[in-house]
Amino acid sequence: MNIIKYRFAVTLCSMILILTFSCRENLDPIERPSDFTKEKREELGDRIQSAIAQHPELFPVLPNIPPYDTTVYWYTQTLYDQVTNTLKLDSQSMEDDRWDQDRPWRITVLDKEELNAFAIPGGHFYITTGFLRALEKENELYYVLAFEAMLMNDRTLFNRLISEHNTTQLSNIGKRIPNPDGTDAFTLAKTLEALVFDDIEVMDADELAADQICSSSIFSRFGIISLLNRLQNESGFTWLETRYYDVPSRRDFIQNAVQPSGECGSFVQNGGYTRYILSPLN
Repeated sequence: MNIIKYRFAVTLCSMILILTFSCRENLDPIERPSDFTKEKREELGDRIQSAIAQHPELFPVLPNIPPYDTTVYWYTQTLYDQVTNTLKLDSQSMEDDRWDQDRPWRITVLDKEELNAFAIPGGHFYITTGFLRALEKENELYYVLAFEAMLMNDRTLFNRLISEHNTTQLSNIGKRIPNPDGTDAFTLAKTLEALVFDDIEVMDADELAADQICSSSIFSRFGIISLLNRLQNESGFTWLETRYYDVPSRRDFIQNAVQPSGECGSFVQNGGYTRYILSPLN
């Protein structure tokens, strides 16, 4: 009789465990990267943006007030809107996985001497005053904006985040669910600021950026070349250190291997960069 009771108890416990894990799986499934829709990436990006705003000790923001609101912010946002307009229209994606056209992709300028820029999931973009001061021409800024937009839009940025963390952690942050290990939106913000991309990822982004520049503007697609020629040995150039491959090869690749679809412009500058960016910042 005791053996029967023992077997019954073991069977009952096994059934409870199976039901418990089955229910847990139904309630909290492990998310595949391919299931992480653009809407979820937007939610994640908004959490990261909020975390950055709450930590001015690491991310000091240049105030979006006079004189910067009608100069630095206005000009940078105008160019970013131009380069990302067709991306946000998103006409090639499935209807249930498109960017929210009513949600702005906002520019934030960080008041830091470090030369850096990065996009976050969902389209928001950050660039430092140090980087803006180091640039000289409109087409250089337009290239940086296009490059970061393509990393973000093409999932390269998101895939690199997954390699540093995982989809469950990212999903939890987007849903405001605490992760057991403490990984939160601020953790992701610090990761994004220093995220390293490999040679192939950078070359792919170069090709996509050149195409986007030519399809969205009259700018020359060679802004990165003048930037490299002038700044490749600049100390504290975090953006280039994390998005780098051999400089001569990169120049050759962009000049000769990258063939944009359609005609490309030759516009470099007309003094707008000096007027709206360099003069207010200096």
